[in-house]
Amino acid sequence: MWYVIQVQALRELAVAEKCRRDVLIPGEDVFVMMVERLLRKGRKWERGEEPAFQKYVFAELIEGLVDDFRIRLRQVDELAKVLKVGEEVAPILPEEEAFLKRLGGPEHVIRASEGYMLGEKLIITEGPMKGMEGLVKWSNRRQRVVGVAVSLMGQETIVRMGVEFVKRAQMENNSM
Repeated sequence: MWYVIQVQALRELAVAEKCRRDVLIPGEDVFVMMVERLLRKGRKWERGEEPAFQKYVFAELIEGLVDDFRIRLRQVDELAKVLKVGEEVAPILPEEEAFLKRLGGPEHVIRASEGYMLGEKLIITEGPMKGMEGLVKWSNRRQRVVGVAVSLMGQETIVRMGVEFVKRAQMENNSM
């Protein structure tokens, strides 16, 4: 089961590394869900990665050892706490975990998708976002990024995901 650890902004990778080094026991995993984006370097576009969820690290924990993990998490010299739903520590919903696994795969990296604009409509032709165009809330062709609505712990969060826009098509007007 996946749990969410809240950390300070821009400390996601450092906290995950400290957890791997100092906190985990066999059978547990801690990771940052990353998103691949196309970033402009001078005149060229290069692929890079950044955390998909700012201030969040994910932990795959052994059921029944969550409270033990929370105690061990204190060893990390960082602000880090396992999120609760109400007063209870709770994993993310099973459908949210399945959705994130589909997007990020076993390496927990959401690869950039490929698509084009048809008028004002985004069409994804390849990549993890294929078939999820309805979740796109906004797009920025110049930055090659889209904002996708993702549910996390029952709350909608917008995640910036990379898209390589291969063309812009015009809608045909068949009315006479």
